[in-house]
Order: sequence, then structure tokens, then C-alpha cells
Amino acid sequence: MPVLHVNYDPPMTRSLVEKGYFLGDRFRVVEVGVRGGADNCWDPLGDQIHVFGFEPDEEECRRLNEIYGNRVTAFPYALGSENGEAALISCSDFPSSSSTYGYNPSLYSRLIVGEKFEGPRSLRSVTVRRLDMLLEEQRIEQMDFLKMDAEGSEMDILLGAGALLDDESLLGVFTEVRFHPQYFLQNEGRRPAVFSDLEAYLRDRGFFLYDLDLYRCSRRALPQPFLYDFIGRNGDPYPGPTIEGQVMSGDALFFRDPVGARLSGKEANQEPPSLAKLACLFEIFGLNDCAIELVLEFQDKFGKEHDCAELLDLLTPPVKGKKLSYSLHMESYRSDPRRFRPRSGTRFPEYVVSQYDGTYTPPWAPRRTWTTLIKSLLPLRVKEILKRAYRRMS
Repeated sequence: MPVLHVNYDPPMTRSLVEKGYFLGDRFRVVEVGVRGGADNCWDPLGDQIHVFGFEPDEEECRRLNEIYGNRVTAFPYALGSENGEAALISCSDFPSSSSTYGYNPSLYSRLIVGEKFEGPRSLRSVTVRRLDMLLEEQRIEQMDFLKMDAEGSEMDILLGAGALLDDESLLGVFTEVRFHPQYFLQNEGRRPAVFSDLEAYLRDRGFFLYDLDLYRCSRRALPQPFLYDFIGRNGDPYPGPTIEGQVMSGDALFFRDPVGARLSGKEANQEPPSLAKLACLFEIFGLNDCAIELVLEFQDKFGKEHDCAELLDLLTPPVKGKKLSYSLHMESYRSDPRRFRPRSGTRFPEYVVSQYDGTYTPPWAPRRTWTTLIKSLLPLRVKEILKRAYRRMS
């Protein structure tokens, strides 16, 4: 699942969904690697989204189609650059890490995360389809978003999705990325793509990097605390990303930039429904500034179907715990710039990252640490000592 800065309760998106704005033109999302269900980042869209999922497991796809009804359609195929067959390597205790490339033992034997790949593995043949051809066969048109978690096959999927990427109705792409070519083994002479390959390929097709989350893996020589409590199919805990260590993988988020296109004189044929979807996607992925910029630049189109002032207010997040309207937020930025400046905050325990155990307390909120607790009690203790000394003197 994407972590990034996902907002699971986006006010503007929730408002549009409650009004049924997308009932006539639901979000259409391709999700590659849908084992376990559609990502919960789509929950705010309710029944106004249709996820087309891909997982090379017929039993799992049948289960998902029964559970989700018309909200999810799952296909039991792997995706790639060409139609055909491929060998899928699976770890029996961790099936979501199945890959057509296979993990490189020369690297993973050195990493603590490699322990989860040391269990029994199986090899089976799966059907591989080009995404653009399959969508055409199924008469599925106009996708809004592509999400990929394909364990090294992301570039193969993009190469088989040319028609989809060329369609300007596709607004964004989320993909898992790797930073080292030795992460996977080569497959028939092909090496899996790394982040720089994917970024260049998508940029050439009009998609620009908007967010990037990094995952670290510590060496077995010094295990570090884990970010997540992963549990395998057998119920045993499994290693995952750690709070320290070498950067190994990440999640990357790409979007088209219609504002930049308009300002450079290359405006695409963006209509209100598509613009509203992009604004919602921006908000869901924590890019409220991009959503507001979009509404402001395309007020001529948003204004045909929406109250732009209401959208701007809904998109304006609180700052230091205080929620303002958009106009007051902008006025506050000009009149009280210190409100937007950082001050040193506190973590408890001190030496952690936000996802790890412990909580972050910003400086404008009450601090709850042992140090501040002791400090708060000291004045009471001093007062009591002074009172007793005064009584003795008198």
C-alpha cells in the first residue's frame, strides 16, 4: 500500500462523493498486484470508483470479485511487455512478494529483510498479457490512474501499456521502485528497471514526479528496528524495512501537469470531470497545494459545475492545529509568516522516525515526555520546600 502522505479523510473529495458527483463517471483505476484487496487509499471514493485489478492467482481473483462486487474486477493475469507465458517465483509464506525476476541472494543474504525469502519457494507458469491489449479486448476505456506493485516488473508493464500512457485521460501513476540493479536477478538477459529508468520513461510521456517515499534495509550485521509489523501467511513475524540502513526501495508518485501545460501554451483538452478527478487524486495523496493551484488556474472550467470558493476552503488544511478559510490562510501567510516557520519539536521516544513506535509532538501542542513531566512537577516540589522552610523559621 502506498504510504507517502495519503489522506484517508479528504474533505473536498468526501464532499464531492457525498453529492454523487462521480456516479455518472466513476474513477477507473488499474491496480497491478491486488492480492488482499484494493488499496484502502481509495476508500474515500466509496462506490464511485471501479478498480481493475491484476493478480496471477485465479482463486484470489474469484475471492476478490465476490467480495467487492462491481467495485472491483480482478483478472488472473500477470502483466508484461508482450503476451505469453512466464515463470513466477513465489515464497510460500509471503506470496505478495512473488516475482518473475527472483530476488538476488548475493544481496539479500546480507540484508535482514532477506530472511523472509529463505523459506520454501515454488515456480509456476503464469499467463502474461499486455495491459493495453487486454483493456481493448474487454472494451474498457479511459483509465484515470495506474498503480503498480509488481516486484520488479513495473517497466515491463509500462512497455505493454503504450496506448494507456498515451491517452491523456490517464492522470497519474503510482509505482513501487528499486534503486539498485542487483536487487533482482536478470530474466532471460533482461535486468529489472530501477527508479531512474522509470522516472525517465514516464517523464518522456508527460508524467512528472510529485512524491517519493524511501525504504531502508539494515544489514544482518546490525539489525535495526522495523517500520512495520509484517506477518506471514503462517502467522509468524517477517522482517521488512528498517528505521536505518541503506536505501533499497521506495514508492514513487507521478502526475500530469495541466497547469504547467496551460502556462506554456500546450493546454490539453481537460474538462471539468477530469479536472475534478485530478484535484481529488491530489488531495488523497496529500498534495493540497497542487489541487488548489489546479482549481485557481482552471476556475473557468471548475466554475461551470462547482463553487470554487467552497472547494478552496475544503482543500485548505489546518496549520499548527488551526483551520482557516483559504482567503484567511493566505492573509495569515502574508501578515504572520512566523506561523508557517518550523520550530524544534519533540519525539518520544526521542530517537525514532514517524512510522516507528512513538509519537511526534509538534511544538505548538502540549508536550508529553518524561522530561517535561518532571519539569512540570519541579515547581510544585520547590514550593513545598519553601513552605516547610518558612514554617520552621516562624
